[in-house]
Amino acid sequence: MLVTNKILFNSKDAIGIFAHGTEGTDHALSRADDHDGQYQHVTELHPMGPVSHRTLVSLNGASELATGEADFFDSLTLAVYCVVQHCGKLKWAKRALLITDGTSPCNASDEEIDRICAEAAERDVKIEVYGIDFDPRHPPSEEEIEADGMDGGPATSRKQTCEVLQGLSDRLNTDGKER
Repeated sequence: MLVTNKILFNSKDAIGIFAHGTEGTDHALSRADDHDGQYQHVTELHPMGPVSHRTLVSLNGASELATGEADFFDSLTLAVYCVVQHCGKLKWAKRALLITDGTSPCNASDEEIDRICAEAAERDVKIEVYGIDFDPRHPPSEEEIEADGMDGGPATSRKQTCEVLQGLSDRLNTDGKER
C-alpha cells in the first residue's frame, strides 16, 4: 500500500527495497571490499530510484525471499546508507522505512545505535518503523513472554526489538522533534 501510494500520488519519489532475512546476501555494501562479511542475509531487490511498475514487481516476491534470520539493525543501517548515497547533500526529504514483524534478532550495540542515529541526524534522514502484527511502541506483556517458554519465541524477540527501537527513538528525539 505504501508503494502504491507513492506511484499514484508521489511519483517523483525514489525508493529502494531490501528483503531482510534472505538466504543470500546482495546489496551495495556486500559488493564493496571494505565491508566484507557485514550485513549478511539482506538482499537489495530494487536499487534506489524512481517508483515504477518494476518497484511493485520487486515487492511481490519479497516476503517469499525472507525465510531466514538476519539482524534487523543491519537492514536499517543499509537503508540509511542508501538514502544518504542517493540524495547526497540535496535538500530532499529523506526517509528510511523499516517494515518488520519484530521477530528477527537485533544485536546492535549502544555504539552502533549511536552511530546510525548520528548519521541520520546529520544527514536529516527520518527513520520510520512499521510493525506487522505488533506495535513497535508497545512491547509484549510479561504473560506473552512467559507463553513463549524457556527457548523464547516471537514475543521475546519482539520485546528485544521494542527495546532497540525505543533506544533509537530516544536518541533521535533529543531535540524534541519527531524523527
